[in-house]
Amino acid sequence: MKKALATLATLGVVALACAQDDGPIPNRVARATNLVFLRPSALGRTLADGVREQSYGLLIVNEARRSPGVVEDAETWRGVWLFRRGDKSGEWIVEVPLMWRGGGLLDGTIQAWENGVMGYHNPGREGYPKGQADITLGGQSYGAGFGLGDVTVGRGVEFRGFAVRAWLKLPTGNAAALTGSGGIDAGLSAERRWSLARDWTLNVMGAGVAQSRGSAWNDVRPVVYTGSASLAWKRNSRDVWLVQVDSEGRAIDSGDAVVDRTQRVTTLAYRRKLNEHQDLTVWFSEDDDFKFAVFAASSTGPDFTIGARLRTRF
Repeated sequence: MKKALATLATLGVVALACAQDDGPIPNRVARATNLVFLRPSALGRTLADGVREQSYGLLIVNEARRSPGVVEDAETWRGVWLFRRGDKSGEWIVEVPLMWRGGGLLDGTIQAWENGVMGYHNPGREGYPKGQADITLGGQSYGAGFGLGDVTVGRGVEFRGFAVRAWLKLPTGNAAALTGSGGIDAGLSAERRWSLARDWTLNVMGAGVAQSRGSAWNDVRPVVYTGSASLAWKRNSRDVWLVQVDSEGRAIDSGDAVVDRTQRVTTLAYRRKLNEHQDLTVWFSEDDDFKFAVFAASSTGPDFTIGARLRTRF
């Protein structure tokens, strides 16, 4: 009997590993001012007992914004190792980021996208110096930076159909180089998935984050609310297309009417099942160019974000 139960459990784990995942992407509003604070990730359902998952992700974020007292003109590359392990009562989560911020490579490409594909001219971006790294807000300024970011740990459980997760961000990054905030943040998120039809899935996540002041910025807001909603279409057994909207309250109070409003980005993503245990997801986020398609679901955010994630479940 015990052998039969063990075999069934093993088959269940294998079936989970083999299934094509139509869950959300762990995206965020990736402004340099936001990346140093805790933002709970949308991860879908918690992992079953004995299932492990690790992924390697990369965000390439290009920002171009200037107004009196505000400069956000830099490119940030954020690599992330994310590990999850399921047990009998829930799952454990560890996220380790590595960050680099500099002048970047995408200024010319983005200008060509706006002019040639979207059909408009951005006088601000076209007039900014190319290859510059300058993040200035609230009287504080940062240039280029590189190093380990703030490590996040989490614990998730299933509760009445929701994946509920508690999060803690540790000050392992360097606040002087703006790879961390210099403080500890804590958060709580709740997430749920609905099957709308055979091939369509809706995933919604909401979270609250207690931000500590740290040492990177003044006027840090004590509490920020975040959320995301993703709609996935499973085209076949290997391919999934997603559209996702991520929303965050401002991390700090800058006094600028545009920068301080609720921040949202819209993302188009594609996921490909590579084999029985791996998939690859690539995506593209915008803060304003998709307004015509999503009824102003986009708002203040990075001007241009490219993301990729290779995930292994075993």
